[in-house]
Amino acid sequence: MTIAATTITNPILSGMYPDPSWIWDDLRGQVVLVNSSFECVPGLPIHVSEDLSHWSHVADAIDADMARRLLIPFVEDSGGVYAPTLRSIAGKYVIASTVARIDMDKAIAAGCARSELDDAIRSAGNFIIEADAIEGPWRGPFWISGAEGIDPDVFEDRDGNVYWTQTRPAIHPQWEGQTEIWTQRIDADSWSLLEDGAPAGRGKTIIWRGYGMEAVWAEGPHLYRIGDYVYLLTAEGGTGFEHSEMAMRMYAPNGLAEAFAKYERMAVEVGERIPSVREGERCYLGNAIRAFHVDRKNPILTHRHWGMSEPVQCVGHADLLQHPQFGWWMMAGFWPNSMRGS
Repeated sequence: MTIAATTITNPILSGMYPDPSWIWDDLRGQVVLVNSSFECVPGLPIHVSEDLSHWSHVADAIDADMARRLLIPFVEDSGGVYAPTLRSIAGKYVIASTVARIDMDKAIAAGCARSELDDAIRSAGNFIIEADAIEGPWRGPFWISGAEGIDPDVFEDRDGNVYWTQTRPAIHPQWEGQTEIWTQRIDADSWSLLEDGAPAGRGKTIIWRGYGMEAVWAEGPHLYRIGDYVYLLTAEGGTGFEHSEMAMRMYAPNGLAEAFAKYERMAVEVGERIPSVREGERCYLGNAIRAFHVDRKNPILTHRHWGMSEPVQCVGHADLLQHPQFGWWMMAGFWPNSMRGS
């Protein structure tokens, strides 16, 4: 059998295609990719490829009607749809994202109902849209009440549990620019965040605050199941010259829910207190043990040590994919040094 060689030349998409998220779609036999689109309509462009080299634009998840439902006509400059995550969840194509910087006064003046604005406010602009086919039609938005922050990820574990994960400013920051990654189970039918435990319930679980002391802007989180481990990938450093990608993992052969319960039992055994940054929340970043263990080779991807003369800068905000023929790949955004553009 002869396998034809494929040459992949970066950038694979030229133009404004930041914050990539992709999946291997068994049904299509293709890679499916989505990117941020901010205020632009049509938005959330979707491309497909079989060989990672040749890409075709097949759809936009946001048309004019969806843009109106997402309140995109009323966003301020540098607002709109940020950092989508594309996944296949419960047999559906799902995109999780955030619409930012909505001008509520402008929306009211244009005749928007108070109820739809309240939905956006309660979710901090975080939403899900879903479809049965990549080409659409896309349903939603389903506003995620109780979500906070940006860069949402949605992850379906092997035990059937689905998790919503994203970044927010640290509630009790130790330094300027510190953020924290939190996760919470979510119902994939109603897209409602789920409370775990009793009597008060347990909501958000803090799982990360950055790789080291004074690390800033841990964001763009993604969870992945690889064998018996769940991996956490985060971007750190913001979209600046210190941008980088960090990797951590937790042993969870039977699912994150069981692994989280085991972590809490271990914490009690070693005398570790499970801190609560706010009522109903928990934090798995103890002094003695942490839920997620870091890769000592971190950062696993960065250009920040190559110097300002390099033509490629600010590499980060990545997503992983396992291609059935070509193996594991990472896609990331970057800024060309000559223009600081996408």
